[in-house]
Amino acid sequence: MGRPLWYAYLKAGAEVETLCSFALSKLLQHGNTEVPPSELSSQQMLALLSCRACLTISPVSRFAPALVSSHMGTAVRVSTTMDDGVVVAYPSEPILAIASRSYYLQQTWRETFPEQAFSRMKEYLTCGAVGKGHRGELIVRLLNLLAIDQCMPLGKPFVAEIKLKDFLAKFDREDAN
Repeated sequence: MGRPLWYAYLKAGAEVETLCSFALSKLLQHGNTEVPPSELSSQQMLALLSCRACLTISPVSRFAPALVSSHMGTAVRVSTTMDDGVVVAYPSEPILAIASRSYYLQQTWRETFPEQAFSRMKEYLTCGAVGKGHRGELIVRLLNLLAIDQCMPLGKPFVAEIKLKDFLAKFDREDAN
């Protein structure tokens, strides 16, 4: 689906905000985008994190088929015998990334989402859903994304300019000023 779907949606006259709400409902596999992070299923949280951090899901993961069928994941490779499973990735898809960020930026759970995200990421690394090979890079990507999100002004769920000093301040850097 992806970009052809987004293009058709916009060409039909939809607003960008409406498109992002639609994309978020596709990521979460239902129309209700008001579900708190603590109530998201493992697949829903993994989809939200994957489309922003460009994760590749392990082919032997129990999550892989559900992510493709219900959460906008892309099947990169499928084993002919299914012994090796399905390699799932979330390649760069700006609309999905913006939709995922808009979920995080909802004022209701803006403070609790990072804790939920890292708790779930630990679960995904432990159970093998996300490979351990690039663990450090993955954690840094998530920290950077969450710091950028915290710098975003309320009421601006889409693209907005943030100041470098605000970003650095999220890491308690003395040289941020």
